[in-house]
Amino acid sequence: MSFRRFTLEDVPAGLALCRAAGWNQVERDWREILERGEAWAVEEAGAVAGSVAVLRYPTHDWIAMLLVEPERRGRGLGTRLLLHALSQCQGAVGLDATPEGRRVYLKHGFRDDFELARMEGVSPGGRDGPRPPWRQGYFATQVGPLDSLDQLRAHPAGERIVLDVPVVHAATLPPLGFVERRRLIRMWRGARPALPIPFAIRGPEFG
Repeated sequence: MSFRRFTLEDVPAGLALCRAAGWNQVERDWREILERGEAWAVEEAGAVAGSVAVLRYPTHDWIAMLLVEPERRGRGLGTRLLLHALSQCQGAVGLDATPEGRRVYLKHGFRDDFELARMEGVSPGGRDGPRPPWRQGYFATQVGPLDSLDQLRAHPAGERIVLDVPVVHAATLPPLGFVERRRLIRMWRGARPALPIPFAIRGPEFG
């Protein structure tokens, strides 16, 4: 087993890890991650068995794309990937954790900030103006970041979309037909940066 730098040539292997995990990322997302920061692969028997990335922001580092092949889970590989990523970070470090992953991150100095709900539904429309930020993913179109529900209404009506919304805002969406699909927990290691809580984030991989 060995760690090495994740390169553009590894993107197909990274996408295979995403598909096995049921994640929404596409090739464009992996390429942006490599432009914004660094990523590493762990190899077993000459094949990529896991990945992790660190994105660099002015106020903090962000850990993303911590993925392990399903048949290799439960052997501590995810923890080794996390520790390798942390060794490359300075100052505050953030991530969005699954409830299962949260237990591991708590052991390594991370603390809860707020919960995020993945909401799925049909964009309601109803407002003219510039289309809000969005990304076409493998399974669904993701809209965000957003500052308000009103901004969402400028997205074309009738398209099935997903939003990752802080739970404090999530109650505004079921009346529009949105359904909660899962939750994540935003966590920080070190002092939390003075960042506003948006209506919806861009996605867990970008913070």
